[in-house]
Amino acid sequence: MDFEQSWVSLFLWMNEHHYSMRKNFPFEIYHSNCKEHPEGKMIVDFCIPVY
Repeated sequence: MDFEQSWVSLFLWMNEHHYSMRKNFPFEIYHSNCKEHPEGKMIVDFCIPVY
């Protein structure tokens, strides 16, 4: 799955609210598999280290 638009939206929101990203890499944590979910959905945490 491609979550590019989600990442873009998160970084835009961060910028608008004056959050800064630390030098650590952002990452995703997957809690489900869309192929196994009855509605084809994916449950994902987007993690962005901020300060």
